[in-house]
Amino acid sequence: MKPSHLLKVILASASPRRLQILKEHGLAAVVMPANIEEIQQKDEAAKNYVTRLAREKAQAVFSQIEEGTADIIIAADTTVSYQNHILEKPRDYADAYRMLSMLSGKSHEVHTGYALIFLQSQQWWIDCVTTHITFHSLTEQQIKSYIESGDPFDKAGGYGIQNVHETFIKEIQGSFYNVMGLPIDEILEKISLIGSIGC
Repeated sequence: MKPSHLLKVILASASPRRLQILKEHGLAAVVMPANIEEIQQKDEAAKNYVTRLAREKAQAVFSQIEEGTADIIIAADTTVSYQNHILEKPRDYADAYRMLSMLSGKSHEVHTGYALIFLQSQQWWIDCVTTHITFHSLTEQQIKSYIESGDPFDKAGGYGIQNVHETFIKEIQGSFYNVMGLPIDEILEKISLIGSIGC
């Protein structure tokens, strides 16, 4: 396989944060959102949910591209889980307030399912990475000011870690990039592994 910086990558996501992470780590990607239906199935666990969505996103893009146009498809989906409840992107101010108040002073998990399709070998790799986050106890003013910034509304759990790391976060156990939406260290490791075995 080519060196990672020469790989032609398709990112099956419209997330600017995922694209930024890939660029920061030397992967040039073309954005091709999958536009699948993202609905949790009955009794579906958070890890299973994001892993299934990542697989479906990758499959949707795979079915649309012509042979030879890329080397790898990368798809991902991220959600926040608190006491076995999935916290999606907040619907409105009240929903964001509810989520951030719930997470204040508590620990929760961030799960990102990801799927890699190595197009030359038609090999798939699907996995999920979990990061454990503990929030400081937040004041009402902190929560309100953050919501009024507009930042929570396109982010699972109602927060973007890159913007609240210094103020909201007490402890991180696991991948910081995973919380941003793409566990890049694990993905680069898989790309290196697949390349080393000649696929």
